[in-house]
Amino acid sequence: MLDLVTEMSRYPFPHTRKLEHLCYPSAATPADALRAFEAWQSEIVTAEGARGFLRTRRPDTPDGVANSTVSEGIAYGMIIAVLCDQQALFDDLYRYALCFENKSGLMDWYIAPDGSRPLAQGAATDSDEDIAWALLMADRQWGGQGALAEPYLVHASARSSAFGSVKSTTIAIRTCSCQAMIGAAKMSSIHRISRLISIGSSPK
Repeated sequence: MLDLVTEMSRYPFPHTRKLEHLCYPSAATPADALRAFEAWQSEIVTAEGARGFLRTRRPDTPDGVANSTVSEGIAYGMIIAVLCDQQALFDDLYRYALCFENKSGLMDWYIAPDGSRPLAQGAATDSDEDIAWALLMADRQWGGQGALAEPYLVHASARSSAFGSVKSTTIAIRTCSCQAMIGAAKMSSIHRISRLISIGSSPK
């Protein structure tokens, strides 16, 4: 179930604002989103093997270890949590990610179900970009640092800086074609994140 909205939330769920020039499902309602969130949370989010925090699991993956965790799932979970105003969930997912931070300052992308070790070394570019983006959104949503040791914006800045220091050979890019195009798009995304960090301290 969704937690009670805190007074610190700037954008409580459900969001009723609509942006210009975007199309929205005509029949979708906040209740639909709530049901989807609760189903996802019940099936995918677990404390088992999460080192005292929370993680997302892959219960029926056909190409890996069942109930393992991938950084992409953590990143998506963090985005879902901030959009649904779930600060405790957000903080626990990110603190799990920090347990598997590699020497480059990014999360190893593939983690054993019991949380004992990474099953593969290296970061997945899209995942860590999404994690940095989620941290920026957390700064806008709640400000401060929640249960983290440092503010959300500090963590976002550190991850953004880490992108530039990681050589392409250490990043696990699991796409066989169009790598040059993907790299250009990723760098564009990194530049946008860096720009947002440079101009975007917590709103007063």
